[in-house]
Amino acid sequence: GSTSYARSAPTADLKRRAHAPDVVAGQAVVRCGVNGACLDKEIIRRVIRQHHNEVRYCYELGLAAKPELAGRVVTSFTIAATGRVLGSTVTESSLDERSVESCIAQAVTRWEFPASAQTSMVSYPFVLAAPR
Repeated sequence: GSTSYARSAPTADLKRRAHAPDVVAGQAVVRCGVNGACLDKEIIRRVIRQHHNEVRYCYELGLAAKPELAGRVVTSFTIAATGRVLGSTVTESSLDERSVESCIAQAVTRWEFPASAQTSMVSYPFVLAAPR
């Protein structure tokens, strides 16, 4: 007799599909010194989009423990003129999940931005929504 070891299941029979959690980035609020020569909001948004998966990873860690976890996290961080993030904190959160909040704040400190004429202070919200 013939034995078949590699049979694939028909995909039409699958009823559930896995959905990734949503991380929706908001509008950056940027403050800088007198001459206003800090980073442009669009540049900041572009860099944050490049690191979107790091925020999603933090959120997925929280979802593993609490599947209903969802909310808004606002991070505030300072970007030096060199482009390095000097510090990052969570200034507002409706998650009430410290591990996710601190993971996001730590991720932000590793990001690199373009150099600018002076230091930029940024406040940036992330809306975290569980998969449907």
